[in-house]
Amino acid sequence: MKHGLLLPALISLLIPAGASAQAIASFAPDTTRLGDKVFIYVEQQPVFPGGQQGLYHTIGSNIYYPTDALRQRLEGKVFVGFVVGASGAVEDVKLIRGIHPLLDSEAMRVVKQLPPFTPGKQLGRPVRVAFTIPIGFRLPPNVEQILAERAALKPDSTTH
Repeated sequence: MKHGLLLPALISLLIPAGASAQAIASFAPDTTRLGDKVFIYVEQQPVFPGGQQGLYHTIGSNIYYPTDALRQRLEGKVFVGFVVGASGAVEDVKLIRGIHPLLDSEAMRVVKQLPPFTPGKQLGRPVRVAFTIPIGFRLPPNVEQILAERAALKPDSTTH
Protein backbone atom coordinates (compact mmCIF):
# COMPACT_ATOMS: atom_id res chain seq x y z
CA MET A 1 0.00 0.00 0.00
CA LYS A 2 1.78 3.07 -1.20
CA HIS A 3 -0.54 5.62 0.41
CA GLY A 4 -1.77 3.89 3.54
CA LEU A 5 -5.53 3.47 3.45
CA LEU A 6 -6.72 2.73 -0.06
CA LEU A 7 -10.46 2.85 -0.39
CA PRO A 8 -12.63 0.67 -2.55
CA ALA A 9 -14.23 2.66 -5.29
CA LEU A 10 -17.31 4.32 -3.91
CA ILE A 11 -18.22 5.78 -7.23
CA SER A 12 -21.88 5.65 -8.10
CA LEU A 13 -21.53 5.84 -11.88
CA LEU A 14 -19.89 7.74 -14.68
CA ILE A 15 -22.45 10.14 -16.12
CA PRO A 16 -22.27 12.48 -19.09
CA ALA A 17 -22.03 16.08 -18.01
CA GLY A 18 -25.41 16.70 -19.63
CA ALA A 19 -27.01 15.24 -16.53
CA SER A 20 -25.91 18.33 -14.64
CA ALA A 21 -26.86 21.81 -15.80
CA GLN A 22 -23.95 23.16 -13.79
CA ALA A 23 -21.54 20.95 -15.73
CA ILE A 24 -22.94 22.10 -19.07
CA ALA A 25 -22.28 25.72 -18.18
CA SER A 26 -18.79 24.86 -16.96
CA PHE A 27 -17.65 23.06 -20.09
CA ALA A 28 -19.67 24.27 -23.10
CA PRO A 29 -17.51 26.84 -24.87
CA ASP A 30 -18.82 29.33 -27.42
CA THR A 31 -17.57 27.74 -30.61
CA THR A 32 -18.97 26.06 -33.67
CA ARG A 33 -15.79 24.41 -34.89
CA LEU A 34 -16.02 20.65 -34.38
CA GLY A 35 -12.43 20.37 -33.09
CA ASP A 36 -12.83 22.95 -30.29
CA LYS A 37 -16.35 22.15 -29.17
CA VAL A 38 -16.91 20.20 -25.98
CA PHE A 39 -19.68 17.70 -26.57
CA ILE A 40 -22.04 16.33 -23.98
CA TYR A 41 -23.53 13.52 -26.04
CA VAL A 42 -21.71 11.96 -28.97
CA GLU A 43 -22.25 9.07 -31.36
CA GLN A 44 -19.44 7.10 -29.72
CA GLN A 45 -18.69 7.83 -26.05
CA PRO A 46 -15.11 7.81 -24.74
CA VAL A 47 -14.10 4.50 -23.18
CA PHE A 48 -11.76 4.07 -20.22
CA PRO A 49 -9.23 1.19 -20.43
CA GLY A 50 -11.11 -1.73 -18.92
CA GLY A 51 -14.46 0.03 -19.27
CA GLN A 52 -16.45 1.43 -16.39
CA GLN A 53 -15.19 -1.30 -14.04
CA GLY A 54 -11.62 -0.36 -14.96
CA LEU A 55 -12.38 3.26 -14.10
CA TYR A 56 -13.85 2.29 -10.71
CA HIS A 57 -10.85 0.10 -9.97
CA THR A 58 -8.32 2.77 -10.97
CA ILE A 59 -9.95 5.45 -8.83
CA GLY A 60 -10.45 3.08 -5.90
CA SER A 61 -6.83 1.94 -6.06
CA ASN A 62 -5.43 5.46 -6.13
CA ILE A 63 -7.69 7.38 -3.77
CA TYR A 64 -6.26 8.25 -0.36
CA TYR A 65 -8.48 9.32 2.50
CA PRO A 66 -6.64 12.33 3.96
CA THR A 67 -5.69 11.90 7.60
CA ASP A 68 -7.22 15.23 8.62
CA ALA A 69 -10.47 14.24 6.90
CA LEU A 70 -10.51 11.01 8.92
CA ARG A 71 -9.85 12.98 12.11
CA GLN A 72 -12.71 15.35 11.31
CA ARG A 73 -14.98 12.43 10.33
CA LEU A 74 -15.66 13.93 6.90
CA GLU A 75 -17.54 11.87 4.35
CA GLY A 76 -19.82 12.31 1.35
CA LYS A 77 -19.72 12.60 -2.45
CA VAL A 78 -17.53 14.94 -4.43
CA PHE A 79 -18.60 15.61 -8.03
CA VAL A 80 -15.70 16.22 -10.40
CA GLY A 81 -16.14 17.40 -13.98
CA PHE A 82 -13.60 16.79 -16.69
CA VAL A 83 -13.22 16.65 -20.43
CA VAL A 84 -11.92 13.66 -22.34
CA GLY A 85 -9.96 15.35 -25.10
CA ALA A 86 -9.82 14.35 -28.76
CA SER A 87 -6.57 12.54 -27.92
CA GLY A 88 -8.26 10.70 -25.02
CA ALA A 89 -6.38 12.63 -22.33
CA VAL A 90 -8.23 13.93 -19.27
CA GLU A 91 -8.40 17.74 -19.46
CA ASP A 92 -10.04 20.67 -17.70
CA VAL A 93 -10.65 18.95 -14.36
CA LYS A 94 -13.02 21.06 -12.27
CA LEU A 95 -14.87 20.73 -9.02
CA ILE A 96 -18.59 20.61 -9.76
CA ARG A 97 -19.84 20.07 -6.22
CA GLY A 98 -17.60 19.60 -3.24
CA ILE A 99 -18.04 18.75 0.40
CA HIS A 100 -14.78 19.87 2.02
CA PRO A 101 -11.45 21.11 0.59
CA LEU A 102 -9.58 18.04 1.89
CA LEU A 103 -11.84 15.58 0.08
CA ASP A 104 -12.40 17.84 -2.93
CA SER A 105 -8.68 18.14 -3.64
CA GLU A 106 -8.12 14.40 -3.26
CA ALA A 107 -10.92 13.56 -5.69
CA MET A 108 -9.56 16.07 -8.22
CA ARG A 109 -6.00 14.75 -7.80
CA VAL A 110 -7.09 11.22 -8.67
CA VAL A 111 -9.12 12.32 -11.71
CA LYS A 112 -6.21 14.42 -13.02
CA GLN A 113 -3.99 11.33 -12.92
CA LEU A 114 -6.32 9.05 -14.89
CA PRO A 115 -4.73 7.42 -17.93
CA PRO A 116 -6.07 8.31 -21.37
CA PHE A 117 -9.46 7.08 -22.54
CA THR A 118 -10.24 5.92 -26.06
CA PRO A 119 -11.63 9.25 -27.34
CA GLY A 120 -15.26 9.83 -28.17
CA LYS A 121 -16.29 10.35 -31.78
CA GLN A 122 -18.80 12.50 -33.58
CA LEU A 123 -19.24 12.18 -37.35
CA GLY A 124 -16.36 9.70 -37.29
CA ARG A 125 -13.90 12.23 -35.85
CA PRO A 126 -12.41 12.25 -32.33
CA VAL A 127 -13.94 15.06 -30.26
CA ARG A 128 -13.82 16.48 -26.74
CA VAL A 129 -16.51 15.08 -24.41
CA ALA A 130 -17.49 16.41 -20.98
CA PHE A 131 -18.20 14.13 -18.03
CA THR A 132 -19.10 14.45 -14.39
CA ILE A 133 -18.16 11.69 -11.97
CA PRO A 134 -19.21 11.32 -8.33
CA ILE A 135 -16.50 10.06 -6.00
CA GLY A 136 -17.74 8.88 -2.64
CA PHE A 137 -15.82 9.03 0.60
CA ARG A 138 -17.18 6.84 3.39
CA LEU A 139 -15.51 6.50 6.77
CA PRO A 140 -14.14 3.02 7.34
CA PRO A 141 -15.40 1.20 10.46
CA ASN A 142 -11.84 0.96 11.83
CA VAL A 143 -11.09 4.70 11.56
CA GLU A 144 -9.47 4.85 15.02
CA GLN A 145 -7.10 2.01 14.16
CA ILE A 146 -6.13 3.66 10.87
CA LEU A 147 -5.46 6.98 12.62
CA ALA A 148 -3.31 5.22 15.23
CA GLU A 149 -1.32 3.40 12.51
CA ARG A 150 -0.75 6.61 10.59
CA ALA A 151 0.33 8.44 13.76
CA ALA A 152 2.85 5.67 14.47
CA LEU A 153 4.28 5.86 10.94
CA LYS A 154 4.40 9.64 10.58
CA PRO A 155 4.01 11.45 13.90
CA ASP A 156 4.42 14.90 12.29
CA SER A 157 1.97 14.27 9.43
CA THR A 158 -1.34 16.10 9.49
CA THR A 159 -2.74 15.42 6.03
CA HIS A 160 -1.13 12.25 4.67
